[in-house]
Amino acid sequence: MPTFAYKAATPIGKVVEGAKTAATREALIEHLHKDGLIPIRIGAADARATVALPLWRPGGAQLPIERALSLMARGIRRPAMSAALNSLQEQLRAGVALSRASSLALPGLPTSAHSLLEAGEESGKLAGALSQIAGEISQKLAIRRDLVSALIYPAILLATSIGAIVFLLTFVLPQFKSAFAEAGASLPLPTQILIAAGDFLNDFGAVILVGALTG
Repeated sequence: MPTFAYKAATPIGKVVEGAKTAATREALIEHLHKDGLIPIRIGAADARATVALPLWRPGGAQLPIERALSLMARGIRRPAMSAALNSLQEQLRAGVALSRASSLALPGLPTSAHSLLEAGEESGKLAGALSQIAGEISQKLAIRRDLVSALIYPAILLATSIGAIVFLLTFVLPQFKSAFAEAGASLPLPTQILIAAGDFLNDFGAVILVGALTG
């Protein structure tokens, strides 16, 4: 049987290295799991090919990544995200490296995140890489949240202004139109344009609104 070099992590995060003989990489992975180890890298004695990952320590707590992903998948209400995490977990169990598995199961992650994961796997500091990725994503979400909050007030003002203009054109100006018509007065050009715009909205406003809502 071939001899494989391996690097694995204990449940408390200690990294160990060694060599074992096994029929296949999958058999060695199963053997390491039985020994309570989480494979990081497995390869031939003279070449290392990444097939698994270590553990994740969110917030400093010792937690195997498979357990972490399982808890996250259960706690997420969005079916698509939950399915992606389950897919990521299945790939990790099959021995795929986290950087590769995340690019397949979570293509929406920034390219920098996949690069950090790969660097963390290479250096054995995956927990630090995950913490850095979490920090960057949290920062981007905070910026997005602040941006949305900053745009809410202008959006309300814009909607209110548009509503007021539509009300003037469709309800107020038509009343003046009838009054001017009874008096026989000649309307200035700007007033005629406003009244024409009001008539257009009264005739086609509903059609325009339906078209805008239906795309």
